Amino acid sequence: MKLFSNSNHTTMKLFGLTLTLVTVAIASQLSAQVRTFTSTDGRSLTAEIVTATPDMVTLKLENGSTPVVPLVRLSEADRAHIAAWRKANPVDIRYNFNVDYAKSRTSGPRERPRSGGNNPVFRSKETWVCTFKIQNRSGQAIENLEVQYQLHCYDDDGKNRVIEHKFGKKQIPLIKTNEILSIDADPVQLEIVQLAAGYVWQDGRKSSEDDGVKGAAVTLLHNGKIVHEYTTRGITKAVRGEKKTPPNRAASASQ
Repeated sequence: MKLFSNSNHTTMKLFGLTLTLVTVAIASQLSAQVRTFTSTDGRSLTAEIVTATPDMVTLKLENGSTPVVPLVRLSEADRAHIAAWRKANPVDIRYNFNVDYAKSRTSGPRERPRSGGNNPVFRSKETWVCTFKIQNRSGQAIENLEVQYQLHCYDDDGKNRVIEHKFGKKQIPLIKTNEILSIDADPVQLEIVQLAAGYVWQDGRKSSEDDGVKGAAVTLLHNGKIVHEYTTRGITKAVRGEKKTPPNRAASASQ
């Protein structure tokens, strides 16, 4: 029984070693395989892959030259082969992004009421759209980049005014080197409050200083890994469900 047990253990070790060698052999074959590549216009060349990104491939020709070829110029079979090569030969990406942010009001009145009468506080609805400009400075194209964002907004339900956080996410299938893409967040509708002329809030702030979208926070993820974070000035990244109440907003006549 003991001899059978040792033999079985030895067989399993040999099987594991064989599987490892086969895996290494396949990866080695993909990493240094000379093949004939065909362009979309029918021309062909014999080469091996040196490096490859989601949109470009560097090939080594028989004469030693290393042209860089856009994948869109190669046949579908070649693109599939290059995709398999990239999977077998992953590269370290030095992530580097630049993110910018802009906001705009797309609907709703903003003209300040002229007269308050008995009630100087006016409430209305506005729709806002925020746009993120994302530039890829990583030195190579990147696939399947996830954009998670949160908008920090002032909202008023008629009784309380709070800072709410609108969460969302977008997918970027491909962003090329140095490319700048504009990503629109989902529109948000806010209850805004304005004061009639001659009135200010009790804490001394003007109505126009507090209404609408305050700022944003953006997180970029690639393959589930955080690769860049951005927040606008004065914004702290929030926890989902968190709300903040600004100072006293009672109105009083200006002096």
